Amino acid sequence: MLQRVGWWRPGSHCTRCAGTVGAAKVAELPTKGSVLVPRCQMPARAPRNSHLQNKSAFAGLYKWQREYLNGPDFILHDGPPYANGEPHMGHAINKIIKDIINRNHVMNGQRVHYIPGWDCHGLPIELKALNSKKLNTKTLKPTELREIARSFALETIKKQKSAFESWGVMADWNDQCYYTFDRKYIQHQLRRFYELYEKKLVYKDVKPVYWSPSSGTALAEAELEYDQNHKSTQVYLALKLDRVPEELKNKAPNDTFSAVIWSTTPWSIVGNQAICYAENLQYSLLRDSSDQSVLIVATPLVSQLEKVCNKTFTEIYTFQGNVLSLATYYHPLKKNVTLPFYSADHVSSEKGTGLVHTAPAHGPEDFLVALKNNIKIESYVNEKGNFENFADWLDGLSALGSGQDKIVETLQSQILFSGPFIHSYPLDWRTKKPVILRASSQWFIDTNALRSKTLSALENVNILPAINGDNYKRNFVKQLQTRPYWCISRQRIWGTPIPVVYLKDKPLINTDLIDNICKIIERDGTDSWWLASMEEIVPESLLKENNCTVDQLTKGKDIMDIWLDSGLSWSNVLDSKTADVYLEGLDQFTGWFQSSLVTSVALTGNAPYKNIYVHGFAVDSNGLKMSKSIGNVISPETIISGGKNQQKDPAYGVDTLRWWVARHGTQDTRVEVSKNMLSESHSEVIKLRLLLKFLLGCIYDLKPSILGEVQPTGYLDWYMLHLLHASETEIKANYDLMNYSRICSDLIYFSSNHVSGIYSHAVKDRLYCDGEDSPRRRSSQIVIHHILMSMFRSLAPILPHLVEEAWSHHALNVDNVPFFQTTQDQVKPIWERVYVESLMDTVLDIKRDVNKLGQGRNTLEYAAVVTANPETFDKFMLVQNSDRAVAGDLCDVLHVSRVDLIEAEVFEDEWSVSVVEVDKKLCKRCRRFTSDDESKPCARCQDVLSGVI
Repeated sequence: MLQRVGWWRPGSHCTRCAGTVGAAKVAELPTKGSVLVPRCQMPARAPRNSHLQNKSAFAGLYKWQREYLNGPDFILHDGPPYANGEPHMGHAINKIIKDIINRNHVMNGQRVHYIPGWDCHGLPIELKALNSKKLNTKTLKPTELREIARSFALETIKKQKSAFESWGVMADWNDQCYYTFDRKYIQHQLRRFYELYEKKLVYKDVKPVYWSPSSGTALAEAELEYDQNHKSTQVYLALKLDRVPEELKNKAPNDTFSAVIWSTTPWSIVGNQAICYAENLQYSLLRDSSDQSVLIVATPLVSQLEKVCNKTFTEIYTFQGNVLSLATYYHPLKKNVTLPFYSADHVSSEKGTGLVHTAPAHGPEDFLVALKNNIKIESYVNEKGNFENFADWLDGLSALGSGQDKIVETLQSQILFSGPFIHSYPLDWRTKKPVILRASSQWFIDTNALRSKTLSALENVNILPAINGDNYKRNFVKQLQTRPYWCISRQRIWGTPIPVVYLKDKPLINTDLIDNICKIIERDGTDSWWLASMEEIVPESLLKENNCTVDQLTKGKDIMDIWLDSGLSWSNVLDSKTADVYLEGLDQFTGWFQSSLVTSVALTGNAPYKNIYVHGFAVDSNGLKMSKSIGNVISPETIISGGKNQQKDPAYGVDTLRWWVARHGTQDTRVEVSKNMLSESHSEVIKLRLLLKFLLGCIYDLKPSILGEVQPTGYLDWYMLHLLHASETEIKANYDLMNYSRICSDLIYFSSNHVSGIYSHAVKDRLYCDGEDSPRRRSSQIVIHHILMSMFRSLAPILPHLVEEAWSHHALNVDNVPFFQTTQDQVKPIWERVYVESLMDTVLDIKRDVNKLGQGRNTLEYAAVVTANPETFDKFMLVQNSDRAVAGDLCDVLHVSRVDLIEAEVFEDEWSVSVVEVDKKLCKRCRRFTSDDESKPCARCQDVLSGVI
């Protein structure tokens, strides 16, 4: 005797009728125990994540697929997360999207190459490590500082790795990860540096770079963040001319001429070495009636100057900019020093005065002007951001503080206007303090020499998702076009050393030096550069080449930019192969995407990737970046396990975290993390889980032999298979496009509307009340099996924990093989039946009308009377096989106890429907109004009970 267990129990809401069947009422039924209710031991709530991971062999999946699946490899190269913080929502978005991509390829039978990595060097790690121990770099030896930073990075990696693994990210976490502080990685990086040097793409020079006085080091563009409301001091400054071109002097022979410049960095005026103008721009001579001086300003900017100064000037002459090539002016802070005017392409009439203050030590465009005109670079700001070697009244003062105030005070007689200026200004991303542009002796990669090759390599790279890809690519191209050089040296200890020695100021390097350093690192570890003697490091060949002795040489003190560390990861990890995908956040166009591209083009001539995929940043419900100081941080661990107050921060589980990432992580540049969105994601996951549980319960007695012998019967079953074919085909296409948000919405719609709303509801009667082996019941079980397998395939990359758990409860999973290690069936072309869809869509239109006519009552109390023209009548007869039926697809879909079909020879409409109350009694077994005697089961149920069907 089949037992009533699991899904439906006495006292619960009956899923087939509008009322509640009480326990006492059930006891009175003569058919007790004969209804084949669903059976499934899968809990309604997910079990512990660790239990699922172990049961489903998550830890061994990466190795398994590498061994058993076919190539060629699908390569997703992992952009290394920074080893300096707790796992956060940005990590979750990044790692889970990567895992979805990788698992999808495993589902398709393709072998995945994915080596997780960590970026382990750099100032942020150094500062956090020292702050955590309240230590000062000045009191530490380099090797002591490195050991503290290394320990901090290792501890962080341990935490992050544990989190990534708990999220279900597929990788060989024990044996195959890369770390930029690993000795093999560093040895490889040193050899690659030398290759760049040999190609003359790496060189040392004095150039203006972003400099952080608060950190005491050069910074890359990617190490900056911008304060959009920074307040600077702006000045409009009149610089007196020494030599005035005759053409201008003739217009005001008795007046003093001054060129007006505009600056938001008055501190940089100490380094002024020229004024730049535009040759083809029109300029004006303006008379200032207050002192009879003549000012020179670009004509389009005169009105702006008048507005700022609250003055009206008299224009006495206009001329082309090339006239200024003959002029000179006095330096505003150096007595009797005269300086030239130079033509420059960067001068425009958009803002300022059309005359640009030029300090080659403090601006890249200014520096290029100096190179073009053979100007010696003069810098008076040291690495602490203080003035030095300029004048007694200024030396020692801060360029961004009291020094600038002193300069503005000193220049007061020449200032036409000064005041605050609110604009975007770069800050050190760690100290949050302003940086400056400062000429410094640094190592550079020559991006100018690589530009055309880099842009050419980028042409063949796709940038996804497609909705923003074109814009991303245009911006990326612009960045590469305008980047004049890449500073790759840093003045810190925690990093990979730049492997050069110096003969006075001349850097020396050769292949034997690199070999020596690598051998020492292999023997003694990655601190060897700071520990080894010069006699150990310097080869004899280097001494002979430069005719010097070891005593004359000094060891370099710079380390490499961490973007060069990670930018060379392709070379260390990919074995000369090109990655199919690089996937990171939008900020990596100035970081890892760019450094990887530049280094790969420099060393191989090609891009390291075929596709770039960009995901968004986690923000709160107000669009604000998550920050501990603001108090708006929601961590992945809190989402999974809940907070201290579970009422406020409930435990949603790993399925909800992964679903939220897939649902929202690729839709926009800002990914909202809010309680509402998490709750919504959790609700959707629960709906999917409960549907899978119900479907699994419906096929508890399915056997492989049945699957092979029985074919689907009836239009409803084929309709469901047709919808299944269309749904999975669309989902597969979106997986190829990496459009995971669309996949999630399609799955929710399909499962809610087609599986739950139509099919499951319609086939409950045959599943519960037909005979165990009746063709219609077995047919629906086969369809449900296909629904489950299709949902498993569609869900598995996103919700692997849920799918593995559900698969473990599937009646056909007798060997308990993990789902990802099974051979995956596919939707079959034979399932695509457009004519079935057309007919069933008409039936569903009738169902909507029946529901309206039922006025909220249980529609099983009615018979549906469908009148149709001859053509439509014939179609309906294919579904029902009789003009009056109490069982079949039409009754099941319309959810009525009988369907009467009437053929009308003359009938304007295709069909119409009415409902009438049935003249039968309620069958206490199947809960349909199909019995002649309320004390007896209906004819169908009597046949089942007697074993006829």
